[in-house]
Amino acid sequence: VDIDPQAVEITRFSLLLKVLETVPASSISAGLDEDHVRALPNLDANIKVGNSLVDNRYFNFDPAAATDEQRYSSIYPLDWRAAFPSVFAQGGFDGIVGNPPYIRIQNMVHYSPQEVAYYQSRFSPYTCARNDNFDKYELFIERSLGLLKSNGRLGYIVPHKFFITRSGGSLRRLLAGGKHLSKIVHFGVNQVFGRKRTTYTCLLFVTRETSPTFSVHHVRDLASWRLNRQVESVDYRAEDFGEGPWEFVSPSASLVFQRLREQNPTPLKQVAEIMVGVQTSADRIYIVQPSRETADEVEFRDVQGQGWTIEKSILRRCLKDAPILPYGRPGANAWMIFPYTIQGRFAVPLSAQEL
Repeated sequence: VDIDPQAVEITRFSLLLKVLETVPASSISAGLDEDHVRALPNLDANIKVGNSLVDNRYFNFDPAAATDEQRYSSIYPLDWRAAFPSVFAQGGFDGIVGNPPYIRIQNMVHYSPQEVAYYQSRFSPYTCARNDNFDKYELFIERSLGLLKSNGRLGYIVPHKFFITRSGGSLRRLLAGGKHLSKIVHFGVNQVFGRKRTTYTCLLFVTRETSPTFSVHHVRDLASWRLNRQVESVDYRAEDFGEGPWEFVSPSASLVFQRLREQNPTPLKQVAEIMVGVQTSADRIYIVQPSRETADEVEFRDVQGQGWTIEKSILRRCLKDAPILPYGRPGANAWMIFPYTIQGRFAVPLSAQEL
């Protein structure tokens, strides 16, 4: 299933070519002449165009989409039971595999705000979307669990940050509450998708039925893992996990942490305030890349290409997508507009007149 019609056509075409690779021409001719059987199967019933996350319940949220072609095509709902009747006549899918999209809600609202509004509405079936912050892959996991038969299995490659982040609590509650975890292959900092995009991932295997235990396999070297060489693995009891952060540490690292905790029992939170770093909530406005600098001013162009000059007295040096190498000291590569005065421990916004 794919929401892109071109992707579906390419998939069908590629599979049919693969079929032809191993079928001799004589067999094709014999099949047509003697049995009137086509050499190539019709894949329309197997490969579908549609939105995996949105079904006919969407029309309760947006009734106009049922008759408005443009609104309908922007969402492209898919009724799984109508699309795959023979599958659900047997209780659902035996297995679901895939690489769901990793898209945070902050990015989703830019290209499909209506879809995001549906996910967070009372008409949506997704418990993972009831947070202010969620990622689209979490919804795929929740949807897929509901499509499996009672003994079905799911295998996805997804970011493993949901193990510990606050926003991942809903997904942790869903998986741990139903004891669905079967196996996790934890890639740590290994880059499965190459170096062009930094994504920290794991293989997540879950079952529709409950499982009292699950295993976590720690991959230190991708090449060795691909050759089926031994990796460090740990077995856990499902009942020991819930909505709180999941800590999965390899046996060798666990020994190091144990020694550190024994020698240094005071946790950092008792001696320091830990908070999120600087956030502008609008980097394209507040962070500027200078095209020219003087002693007192910075010249730059905004996202529309218009040129501006701004005084350095209202700017602060900052790092924007700057590489940070081990043991290195990164240099500031941009300026940030800072419309505040510091009064004691507080930043007080400048008035419009002062600006």
